[in-house]
Order: sequence, then C-alpha cells, then structure tokens
Amino acid sequence: MSNEQGTPSPDPSGTAVGGRPAQPAQEAGDKASERKDFTKRAGLAAIGGAFSGTFRVVAASVRDTLLGDSGTD
Repeated sequence: MSNEQGTPSPDPSGTAVGGRPAQPAQEAGDKASERKDFTKRAGLAAIGGAFSGTFRVVAASVRDTLLGDSGTD
C-alpha cells in the first residue's frame, strides 16, 4: 500500500494550493509604512503621557509649596 503525496502546485492567481494569496509589493510597502507611522505615534504618545504625568506632580508640588499643604492625600 503506497501513500503518494505531491507538493502543492502554484495556482495561476498567485496563490499556493492551501495557502494564502501573495501580497503585491506596493501593498506590502504601504503596510510597512503604516506600521512605522503607528509605532512612531505610539512612542510619541507614551513620551507625552510621561511628561504630562511628571508635569502634574511638579505642578501639585509647587502649588502645595506656594499655597501650603491643604491636607489633600
């Protein structure tokens, strides 16, 4: 009893049998650019959030120093 299995043959549409379609080069480049932009924006947002949080702490400290500690914890 033999068990013959062949390798998948390419489909004329550019997909391998049982696989997913090939991605055009332009679309792949666009997606890479979008990922890069997203990463850059996320990094800038994280930095902005850190500065915002630090600024609030400093502002609260200055306010307490100038106005006196109002007993808020």
